[in-house]
Amino acid sequence: MRIICFLFLLLPLGFKAQDTVYSKYAGLFLSNSYGERFSTSDNELSSLKDEMDSLESAIHAYSFGFICGKSLNPKLTLQGGLGFSKYGYVIDTLSTSGIVDMRFKYKYLEVPVSAVYALNENPKFQPILSFGVFGGFLIGQKTEFDIIGSSASENFSTKEEIQKFNAGLNVSFGFQRQIEQKFKIKVEANYRQSFTSLSDTPVGRYLYAVGLNLSLIRGF
Repeated sequence: MRIICFLFLLLPLGFKAQDTVYSKYAGLFLSNSYGERFSTSDNELSSLKDEMDSLESAIHAYSFGFICGKSLNPKLTLQGGLGFSKYGYVIDTLSTSGIVDMRFKYKYLEVPVSAVYALNENPKFQPILSFGVFGGFLIGQKTEFDIIGSSASENFSTKEEIQKFNAGLNVSFGFQRQIEQKFKIKVEANYRQSFTSLSDTPVGRYLYAVGLNLSLIRGF
């Protein structure tokens, strides 16, 4: 939260920035979002799918890491990076077993690649669209839950066979503002969705997240 407040406090400084264009940049990003999953199945398992969906809700998700980019022309930039991400979902209640709020959490090391398109050529302030893909490797998984009548939470490392590789779509819309001669901030609404199911089961489970991306970048 302190990082978010600091970046927004830097916004007014953009009016003092010089009109400078850099062909390359590097920086840091932080994404704060809500994550959940959607599921698919054939007709024979549709009732099971619907029952599972009715019990689930969103969980806090986040990503952070390093990004770099190279301008292909004044409006189009190719951007890549390396980041750590945590996604998941919640099963709201399994009251018949005494368990409530079962939280499934998955951690990935990811490589995102995006094309970033600016809607104007003014380097001081540019509305931007970003469209790309990401690939990630599972580096951790955990399940936490609360027990009815207990104030403590329990957790364990799930033994479920989760696929190690995850790939998906990454779409963002927002703006970037120059705050100093070599520095810019980017603020973007973001949607991420996996192409790959969590596991090879008849009911497919695909993670997604919706949130806000903040980036601080330096031009070279």
